[in-house]
Amino acid sequence: MVVSDNGASSEGGREGSINDIRLSNFDPAGVSEMYRRIDEIGGPLSHNNYPWGWTMAGNTPFKRWKREVHEGGVADPCIVSLPAGGRVAAGGIRHQYTHAVDVLPTVLELVGVSAPEEIDGISQSHLDGTSFAYLFGNGGEDEPGRHITQHFEMLGSRAIYHDGWKAVAFHPVGPLYDDGLKVNAPFDEDVWELYHVAEDHSEVHDLATEYPEKVAAMVERWWDEARRNDVLPLDNRVLEAIAHPKPDHRRPRDAFRYFPGCAQVPEPVAVNVRNRSHAITVAIEVPEGMVPNGVLLALGSALGGWSLHLLDGHLRYVHNLYGKTRHLLHAETALGSGRHIVGFAFEKDEGLGGPAQLFYDGEVAAEGVIDRFTPAGFNGVGVGVTCGYEWGPAVGEGYSAPFPFNGTIVRAEVTTTGPVVRDPVLEVAAILAEQ
Repeated sequence: MVVSDNGASSEGGREGSINDIRLSNFDPAGVSEMYRRIDEIGGPLSHNNYPWGWTMAGNTPFKRWKREVHEGGVADPCIVSLPAGGRVAAGGIRHQYTHAVDVLPTVLELVGVSAPEEIDGISQSHLDGTSFAYLFGNGGEDEPGRHITQHFEMLGSRAIYHDGWKAVAFHPVGPLYDDGLKVNAPFDEDVWELYHVAEDHSEVHDLATEYPEKVAAMVERWWDEARRNDVLPLDNRVLEAIAHPKPDHRRPRDAFRYFPGCAQVPEPVAVNVRNRSHAITVAIEVPEGMVPNGVLLALGSALGGWSLHLLDGHLRYVHNLYGKTRHLLHAETALGSGRHIVGFAFEKDEGLGGPAQLFYDGEVAAEGVIDRFTPAGFNGVGVGVTCGYEWGPAVGEGYSAPFPFNGTIVRAEVTTTGPVVRDPVLEVAAILAEQ
């Protein structure tokens, strides 16, 4: 079974994006910059997203988009294929109402297995889905639909489908669209629309004023389904949920050690150095007669991140501000053979960045200022911490990833010396931008 994503994305905003992580950091590229870099779109130096106009076009003929519960955010094609001899009428098209919760019951029926009532003594939740295997054979297109009722809820927006009709209410999660709607308005003030989607698939004709009794019955049915399926309480307070996260049971620590050649460590579970005082210390051995080259420790890619590396014997640190700007510290003195301890230190100031230094064996090798250190997220493509190499494309310029270190990394460690700098608004934006 193949099902599409849940509607075209609106995260590009009014003008689109050349790198989505910039939206998360509240520093989007303007139209002039995107036009200047138009040839990069679709390539390794972009993580682009289209503007709202293309979102609407992509969801045609449906209303609205992903993250909402009008058809533009929930209506998807589904393709089913079974092995030769299966019960599928090849090339057939079915229009009966089905939902993602129907997939499991369908698979269970096809393989002849019943859903267990309990596993290891633990009672299992009820299955709301309805198998749609009855649609597969010849004549399936004429079968009456068996999935009669389905509720929806996403960040406070709600909908209910029942026997060919759909009631739907949009509830804002923030001032995203400049539509004048009050984010903190009570849910009782939501405006419910009514569509006969059995005939009006694209929700063009709102029949709520013509059938107020039906709207009331549909809304009451939504509440019944919501109670039965643990949807309540309704809550669109994304900001508050991020400001008061669930407990993290990992023990607190301020030192993180990484090992050369290992798989990347994803940013959410790696050391958090975002606009935070920290130091990187790496003990290395350089063979006699070798010019040291390669990455010692890095996070991210050309779309954003940082990299501590040696280039032609010179220690360098690059801070890549989500592909917009690179801050470079470069040691003028080349490193010779033998065992050395090299490092980088950043001290956050009262603003958006702070001073930084490079070290050779305890001595300052270079100094500079990173006037804006990444505040919310380094890159939006999941590239984490790597030791002894970069994932790529390269964080900095003058070399190409993976750029493996040609010496020996004895020990690589990052220590955090300042408090975690949290901005709940930026964190909410980061989460919404990934949806």
